[in-house]
Amino acid sequence: MSVKIGDRIFENGKEFIAVEFTSNLSENKGTLIRLGEEIEKQVALFRHQGKLFCLSNICPHRHQPSIYRGYVENGCVTCPEHFWTYRLDTGENINQKQGIKKLKTYEVIEKDGVILIHIDYFEKPK
Repeated sequence: MSVKIGDRIFENGKEFIAVEFTSNLSENKGTLIRLGEEIEKQVALFRHQGKLFCLSNICPHRHQPSIYRGYVENGCVTCPEHFWTYRLDTGENINQKQGIKKLKTYEVIEKDGVILIHIDYFEKPK
């Protein structure tokens, strides 16, 4: 069975949506995925050290949709707006002096050359 962008599949009892081709992701460079009209339904996909990560694209510091443009290094992404840095695996802010706000993270898998993210409330991409 071939998976296409926009397909919804079930893996281990969870619903995933196919959002991007694996070949379109570059190491340490973010990709913006829009899963609805609202900016809250934007996510940032990253490949870092061969692993995939998916986080909210909205930096909680100033509610800026900019995480996908962030600088990736040592398992973290730094927002290009005000330089808050978050762990790719947990979304935690690594500088506690800035506060405890964190990015929402999403489970992500690869199947048949396509990247899929676990959806809990997202709509099909438009």
